[in-house]
This record gives sequence, C-alpha cells and structure tokens, in this order.
Amino acid sequence: MAQKIKSYYTKAEEIGGIKARAKLSILTMVNSSEASVIPDSEDNILKFEKAMKHIVREFNGDVASMNGLRLKVLNLLLFKRA
Repeated sequence: MAQKIKSYYTKAEEIGGIKARAKLSILTMVNSSEASVIPDSEDNILKFEKAMKHIVREFNGDVASMNGLRLKVLNLLLFKRA
C-alpha cells in the first residue's frame, strides 16, 4: 500500500533535493508522511504524475542553466590563458 506514491518523493529528491520534495508536497497537497499511508489509487497516481512532470520541467531547467553557466566559465578561463 502506498509504495508507488511514496516512491515519487524519492524521485523528486533525486531530481531537485529538498526543494523538489517540498514542491511535490505543495502541488499534490500530500506530505511525505501521508504518502506512506494513502492508497495507490488511480486518482492519486495521476495527481503525482502530473506534479512530477512539473517538477522535472522546473528542476531540470535549473540543471540545464547551471550547465550552461559552467560552460561559459570554462570558456572564459580557457581563453584567458591563451
């Protein structure tokens, strides 16, 4: 019971740490403690799937922009040496 719902919190943390877990709670209106006991019903899973899509978009965008920033810094450092 609630194994699937609880797993969304693990996935969210892998994606964006505690901020992503908090965002998942806000979007679903279910905290991580409640996720352990609510049923893995179709409605609950759909709610969490929708929230996870939002989290992936939001937090993967952060990763992409950080990677872009790192590339710019590396380029500046490399060209400064030359």
